Amino acid sequence: MLFELNPRLSRSNYYVTGSGFNPAVAYVRDWILGTDAVQDGDPATREHLFTVVPRTLLRRYLLDDDVKAAVRRVTRAKAISNPLWNRRERQPRRWAYVAAHHSTR
Repeated sequence: MLFELNPRLSRSNYYVTGSGFNPAVAYVRDWILGTDAVQDGDPATREHLFTVVPRTLLRRYLLDDDVKAAVRRVTRAKAISNPLWNRRERQPRRWAYVAAHHSTR
C-alpha cells in the first residue's frame, strides 16, 4: 500500500495565511486527528479580500450588488491583503512600480 500526502504549500498559501489561518493546522486536523479541517471560529471562515487591483478600480467595475456590498464590508473591517504591498520591501524601484500600478487616472 502506498500513501502519499504532499505537504508542500503552494503559491495560494500566501492568501490562506494572510487571512490568519495556518494550513498546517488543517492538515493535522484532517489527516491526523480525523476532524474537520476548518472549524467554526477559524479565521478561514471570516471574510477577507485579496486583490492586486486598486480598490477604486475594483469598485468601478464590480457589477454584482452583493459583491459590492461584500467589498465595502471587508474594506470597513480592514480585512484586505495585497501581495504587492510588503512593508519589508526596501527596493525603491519596486515601490515605484507598485505605486505606478496603483495610480488612478
